[in-house]
Amino acid sequence: MVGSAQAILRTIVRVVVSLLPWALTLYLHYWLEHGSVWEVDMPFRSALSVLLLATGMGLSFVLHAVLVRRGL
Repeated sequence: MVGSAQAILRTIVRVVVSLLPWALTLYLHYWLEHGSVWEVDMPFRSALSVLLLATGMGLSFVLHAVLVRRGL
C-alpha cells in the first residue's frame, strides 16, 4: 500500500515538474500581452506566439522524457 502511494506521488510530482516550462511560457505570453509589450497590430505576433508556446511544450516534453529515463 505504501509503495503504491509513493509511486502515485512520484508520478504526480514528475508531471507537475514536467509541465513547468509550458506553464512559464504561458505566463510569459500573458505578461507580454497584458504588459503592453506586444501590440495587437505587431507584425509576426501570431508566429511569435506559436513559437513561444511550441518552445514551452517542447521543453516540457524533453524534461518529461529525461525524468522518465532517469526513473524519477
